Amino acid sequence: GGEVPPTEIVRACFHEPFREGSSRTPCDLTPTACLLNEVMGRTLLPKIDYREGLIRIQLWLVSHLVSQIAFDVWDVILSEMEDTIAEGFKGIRQLPFSHWICFILTKEVD
Repeated sequence: GGEVPPTEIVRACFHEPFREGSSRTPCDLTPTACLLNEVMGRTLLPKIDYREGLIRIQLWLVSHLVSQIAFDVWDVILSEMEDTIAEGFKGIRQLPFSHWICFILTKEVD
């Protein structure tokens, strides 16, 4: 989870020629990967204001969706939360997946 996916894994998400060191920005995504990224941005991804690039979780999720590799959504969300907690809170920053935390906590109460 905490690593950037290797070139071989994300190659199908980007326009060719795609090699080690190639740009990994949203404008470099294939049309299918771009659509999947937009859908994830409105549903699954943390609410962040960084639109110029792709964060590591976006790269992993888009590559899995494009390659049609099954993954556990809850495991991804919990792993990202654990990474955030492990990094510590440096300054004032919004907690990624805070909308999911609220959802989980309300379900625990029910």
